[in-house]
Amino acid sequence: MTGGLRTNNWTRAARIRRSFGNRTSLAIPLGLVRTKFQWPLYCNFPSKRMVHPLLKQSHGKQPKVVQDDVFPEGIRCLTYAAEARQVLVGTASGFLIKLHRDGVQDQRVRGFDHLNHLAWSHDGRFGAAVTRDKRLTIFDRHLRPKWHVTMTGKINCIAMSPFGSHIATGTEARRIHVVTTDKKELVEIETPQAINHIQFLQDSAAFIAAAEFGHLCKHSIDGQLEFEERIMNNVGGLAITANGKRILMAAFNHGVQVMDAEANSMGSFQIDGLPAKIICSMAKRRIVVTTLESRLYVLNFEGDLQWACDLAVDPVHVMTMDHSGTHLWIATVSGRLLQLKW
Repeated sequence: MTGGLRTNNWTRAARIRRSFGNRTSLAIPLGLVRTKFQWPLYCNFPSKRMVHPLLKQSHGKQPKVVQDDVFPEGIRCLTYAAEARQVLVGTASGFLIKLHRDGVQDQRVRGFDHLNHLAWSHDGRFGAAVTRDKRLTIFDRHLRPKWHVTMTGKINCIAMSPFGSHIATGTEARRIHVVTTDKKELVEIETPQAINHIQFLQDSAAFIAAAEFGHLCKHSIDGQLEFEERIMNNVGGLAITANGKRILMAAFNHGVQVMDAEANSMGSFQIDGLPAKIICSMAKRRIVVTTLESRLYVLNFEGDLQWACDLAVDPVHVMTMDHSGTHLWIATVSGRLLQLKW
């Protein structure tokens, strides 16, 4: 393993003591670089603060639950506007719901049935939604549709530039389309594999995209290729920092793959389970990973564990985070929306 990550087997050890009558637990290693974290036998920690019922099977620095809402119809998509400090929820019944960070509902609009994907600009002025697999709709700050177009192939993923000027879509037809919010197509890029994950950078007019297997690339918004790499693992999720200097991939059996700005491997974080989804704060403060085993891990950028929770009772379906990494929103398969704060 190369790069800035440490390569010793135990990067950090911390003794977590829990009292169960006269028994006390053994030390648990928290470093995750090249070391598999083993889920402890006991997870309930005595605390003066009441723990949310869904978060009882957890350990580490317990977050505070500042919002707990239920959408019985289910939540399909979730995204956050950093400058507007608002959350956009897309439900299975076709509603888009805009919430302030304190949980207060601001707007609720219907008409987005069969929602697949959702993207939102940081200032909340523009958004994009994919419905019925092929229909792309651009909407304004009031969630009113501006225009829509039906693509010839299924849309696998979408992303929106920080201030909503550009939208990028990856389609099943092995193409990336870049369009503006006034419906002008800038470029169409052919890729060796169908793109499943795409994200704009915050500090430059470019985006990074990944296929489900075998392909990672970076393009400028005018279509110029900046790098292209063949990757030998499946990708369940892609996360990048604001400047693109850290690229993180949830790679199932291969753990969390870590790369630099040029897609050079810096090693991996190995956790107990198969990482399937990943997000990170733009400010390089926190990484959040969910696994196929319905566990949620919160790490720092050194790979050290900060918090872990077993959510097998109600697994995470989608999640989003603010840029500082202090607020995390998770939507579970039952339609529960929790906002967690550190």
